[in-house]
Amino acid sequence: MAPPPPPPPKIAAPNSAPLTDDLLPILPYLPEDLVIIEILTRLPVKPLFKFRCVCKSWDSLFYEPGFLKRHVKLAQQKLLVNSRPIFLKSFQVSTLLGGKSCTNTQEFRFPISSHKPDVRIVGSCNGLVCLSICSRGNESICFWNPSTKEAIRLPHIFSALDCNVYGFGFDESINDFKLVRAFADPSDEADWKAFNVEIYRVFDGSMKKIANFPSGFPYSRREGILLNGALHTLGLNIESSVENGVETKTSTWSIVALDLVTETFRHVPQPEFDDGGFKAEEMSMGLYCVGDSLCLVRGFHEAFGDVWVMKQYGVEESWVKLVRIPLWAVTANPYRLRVKPVYFSEKYGRLWIIVRDKLYSYDPKRNFFRVVNLHGINLRSKFFIQFSNHVDSLYSPSVMKGLRSGRQPHYMNQEG
Repeated sequence: MAPPPPPPPKIAAPNSAPLTDDLLPILPYLPEDLVIIEILTRLPVKPLFKFRCVCKSWDSLFYEPGFLKRHVKLAQQKLLVNSRPIFLKSFQVSTLLGGKSCTNTQEFRFPISSHKPDVRIVGSCNGLVCLSICSRGNESICFWNPSTKEAIRLPHIFSALDCNVYGFGFDESINDFKLVRAFADPSDEADWKAFNVEIYRVFDGSMKKIANFPSGFPYSRREGILLNGALHTLGLNIESSVENGVETKTSTWSIVALDLVTETFRHVPQPEFDDGGFKAEEMSMGLYCVGDSLCLVRGFHEAFGDVWVMKQYGVEESWVKLVRIPLWAVTANPYRLRVKPVYFSEKYGRLWIIVRDKLYSYDPKRNFFRVVNLHGINLRSKFFIQFSNHVDSLYSPSVMKGLRSGRQPHYMNQEG
């Protein structure tokens, strides 16, 4: 009879003692609830939306501010693209780093039923998208979560005055979203050039008027740029002077930020420009957010366009001119040239920018442009094309306090 086989050897970690009961007490103890929460915060929205029915505690957890904030922080960054009247597409920012094409796009249908509406993205924050919807001369605001397919439309929350710029962001001090509008009041004869500013608290449902816009008037009708808890826009101040019977107008630019917590304005330093003899009236300006950086596009008619990025927020010396684009080299009609920054990666040192009707990846170190194809996205659309930073989240319009007054959420039956 053969002897029994020897017991298998004990395997210990290199340069360490075998794991014994004496060593177990010094290992870190992780509470089960903490482990579950850490796992859940890393899951996509779709399974989390289904997990609400597991138990009441999970359903409550998914609406806790701390859980929502943690889930958003860990979510993958995406870009929303609005290029058609009732459709919106999204794709992960990481796919831009992959090469010459981006094929993994997801399509959503806007939560609207109006006939041929004009839909504009006011902003995307923490996964909630704010839309401005104009149809037959009427404007309404829609708050929409593309991930959960929930939306609510709030008509006439602002007065019927001409709106110059909207902005949408989140105030962490009160866990509420805020919608900001700047507008000129033509009925104010004493100061008709002053731009009033109103703030609407989304969950609270309250409206508040704050100080007037501090620097002339908002330059464009575009949405405010959300970055570092503040909404940013360009201000243009025009002053007139008369000398020897000749009137001269002087234009000055500024970058204005509205802090969403304190609801106060401040100025953000601009780059030190080399004007080269150009006057402010001969220039066009555009303000954008690319990744986590503020971006300024400065165009000179029939000459070139400069793209600047502020690598360290609020620090004037951190402005860097990434590229100068000669307008005559890309189009015979530079007045109609469209230059739109899309994304900037500090890690990879690359900028993605639309020039006319093409998306380019630009490497400043090599001064090299590469065309990037976006599958299913028409950059030649006759409609205004918008890019907006976005993440999937569980923030829901259906938990807004305004719903308690009788409004009901609208659930979209969408695929994807």
